[in-house]
Amino acid sequence: MYNNPSMYISSLVVNVPQSNKLTYKLSSSKETNWKENKTEFPLYALFSEFGITQASPMGNNSLLENTTMSDLALKSVENLLEINPSIHKEADFLLYCHETNEASLYITPTLKIKKLLHFKKLTPVSISYQGSTAASSSLFFLETMSDEDRISNNKKTILTTTDLICAPQIRNFFSTFPKGDASSACVISHSPGDYKILDYYQKSFPAIDQNPYEWDTHKFLLNEQNLFQEVTVGLTEFLNKNNLQPSDLNLAIPQNLSESFFQLLRGYFKNQVHLSIREKLKENNLLNSDCFYSLHELEKQNALNKGDLILLIQAGPLADFGLILIRKER
Repeated sequence: MYNNPSMYISSLVVNVPQSNKLTYKLSSSKETNWKENKTEFPLYALFSEFGITQASPMGNNSLLENTTMSDLALKSVENLLEINPSIHKEADFLLYCHETNEASLYITPTLKIKKLLHFKKLTPVSISYQGSTAASSSLFFLETMSDEDRISNNKKTILTTTDLICAPQIRNFFSTFPKGDASSACVISHSPGDYKILDYYQKSFPAIDQNPYEWDTHKFLLNEQNLFQEVTVGLTEFLNKNNLQPSDLNLAIPQNLSESFFQLLRGYFKNQVHLSIREKLKENNLLNSDCFYSLHELEKQNALNKGDLILLIQAGPLADFGLILIRKER
């Protein structure tokens, strides 16, 4: 019935900074010539190398003073080790999934976590530039490694999804929900865990135009239409592949992308499945951590039962779409 990757998710933790608010206001400050000090504004230099010249106004767009993206990830992994201390010696991989960028002048974020938490044998890997669907790609990475006998079935992986917005990256983008800062961490292994991964899917496709910072409303709507079409087709193919009807699912957890995305999924499922839209940070898109944050909220509410079939629907921010089908095991 399922494309069985024989992987499980366990010990899910989330880390959302207290400074996250329901609505972000993009603050700007006086214009600064970043070219005079590239070390102070390294992301502006990075964006310039990629030909992206129009982003957010100059100034610190981060709500977290003196906190970097890797700091958020580090805290999530620390929280994971508190509830699952044995993974410190057992983990063979650290998969660091992110969409936003951190300009690290000294050490990569994954190596920073390995060094500060004193992991010995762990191999750090970064997965990015796939929108909010890097976690789906990480499963493909792990299954590919396993299929080629590069890792045995007793290997374990720490997966962290982390994003933090800072200039020149922007929080507000047309009618989508503001992007929030968040991190999650969990263990992926072949040993029985909290959730069994039954199948997954990820697709990236060209955006309507190369530089979204130069889009007008018309281009945004064209790209949104293209994304929604990919989601609709992908959902149908995925459910058919697994011999499932929407009514076979106990709930679907959507990316908090936008109100129009919720409307698309309501129309697609036609009340055949419960579309679980979280209460906290309801109008924030937590990017790669978004669906995991919603899943964790349901766990805390004791809203899930053993055997529940759950579909995580990852999408965006522009031209990426992912699905993870899981079953609650305990």
